[in-house]
Amino acid sequence: MNVDKIKMELLNLFTNENVLIYASKDSEDKNAHSIKCKLFNEYYLLISQNNVFSYAFELKNKLSKRIKDLDTKYKELLDLYNKNKNDELIMDINNYYNQIDALKIIYKVFEKYLNAKNEDLLEFSDNIVNLIKEINNEKNNDKKCILEEKLYKLRDERRVKISNSISDLTKIYELESIEIRLALKEDKEEYIVSKKEYLNSLKDSIEAINEYHYLRYKKSKFFKGTDEENNKLYDKYISKYYSLISSLFNDNFHVIEINNTKMSSDELINYLFIYNLDGNYELFRNKNKNKIIGNKEINKSKYLKQVELLNNSIIKLIDDCTKKFKTNNITIKDTNNINKLMELRNKKISEIDNEIGKE
Repeated sequence: MNVDKIKMELLNLFTNENVLIYASKDSEDKNAHSIKCKLFNEYYLLISQNNVFSYAFELKNKLSKRIKDLDTKYKELLDLYNKNKNDELIMDINNYYNQIDALKIIYKVFEKYLNAKNEDLLEFSDNIVNLIKEINNEKNNDKKCILEEKLYKLRDERRVKISNSISDLTKIYELESIEIRLALKEDKEEYIVSKKEYLNSLKDSIEAINEYHYLRYKKSKFFKGTDEENNKLYDKYISKYYSLISSLFNDNFHVIEINNTKMSSDELINYLFIYNLDGNYELFRNKNKNKIIGNKEINKSKYLKQVELLNNSIIKLIDDCTKKFKTNNITIKDTNNINKLMELRNKKISEIDNEIGKE
């Protein structure tokens, strides 16, 4: 992953600069290399402690601000020196110059690997689909957790890169939805349900999807078999959820609106992977121990607000579905035709790629 490449380049810069300290022939030269060495090490440690892609992107933006602030101080000191010719200012001026020089080098390293246009989005997508398949087939819980973490980081990296280049984030969530369905493809016949059956099925699917990700931490209402049986059942609930949404709204995607907040039906699924709907914060912390969601740790207050939003979004989704239901029965169609899904995935990637190209 590109965050690891940033880390390795910073480590190489630190190592090389450290060698130059000992090779310095005078104190001024040694001081310059010491300043650079310290800054290279600082950012190497920062990126090592938190290798989530969104954090690296945030760090790049903070770097830019830090460079501007130091440059302002550097110019102020330079002007003061030119007016007064005070030799005592020379050391401070040189220190600011060396800091700015080092930070600009670091910034170029970040910029080199945080550019969305350098990425092959199709290859990115294939890797994500294959990871979802691996997770689905993995029976060992510890290995599954490692794969889930890898998937999270890969999605996070792509999401942040793309979101820096396009304004419509909906396309990202639509793409993630298609990738899940591609990975969990299972042929399925069409079937007819009543409004009551539809709503109950949708509620059960949402609850089951959320519950699956907390099987190690709580008693299950839906999953009571072996790991293999539970994995297959989970696939069915995922497939059912997407089929129910797309069959009623004639789309693969529905936007849930609550006050000034919008959440897509696909985003909801992504949140169900992370947050437990029962509001048990300790359970949430146990599952996400040593993990950072997005680019920050989630405290109890933020957690409860997010869970409240998710539960309200589910209520609103059910209400939207109820209002959309115009007949006594509806035919639920197979939304997982592999060829159609591949076409849809490639089309969505083209849309994103074209928008990035407009920059």
